[in-house]
Amino acid sequence: MPQSALLLGKLVPYYLVNLVQVVVMFGVGVLVFHMSLGHAPLALAAVTLATALAATGLGLLVAAIGKTRAQVNGMSTLLVLTLAALGGMLVPTFVMPGFMQKLAFITPHAWALDGYQDVIVRGLGLQAVLPDVAMLTGFAILFFGFALWQFRFD
Repeated sequence: MPQSALLLGKLVPYYLVNLVQVVVMFGVGVLVFHMSLGHAPLALAAVTLATALAATGLGLLVAAIGKTRAQVNGMSTLLVLTLAALGGMLVPTFVMPGFMQKLAFITPHAWALDGYQDVIVRGLGLQAVLPDVAMLTGFAILFFGFALWQFRFD
């Protein structure tokens, strides 16, 4: 079996799990909390697909760098919490100092949050979220590229 097929076979289920998680979260939001998802389903889908791609790429990068399961678990927790804090997931960026507001956008979290806010809170459409989708896709390419460079198939 080619290594690319093996890797793809591992990545696709994780990508799909990411998508299912978003559907479940939004489903609970809509059904339990009567949350509106905006009026642009294509925009919401584009942000979701790009966010899941970036998350999958980051997961592969962590797996490629870690040498043991414990290292991967520790790095994952540290990385996710740090990026979430920097990206405005734990504290809104507008209450952060100016330099932290700029620093937030070196994380995929900030771009995903901005895209979701554009669709759900601001009621914007696909055109408005294209920069967010492009940046998330860029993060995904960067993460996958570094991961493949570091990946060991043994």
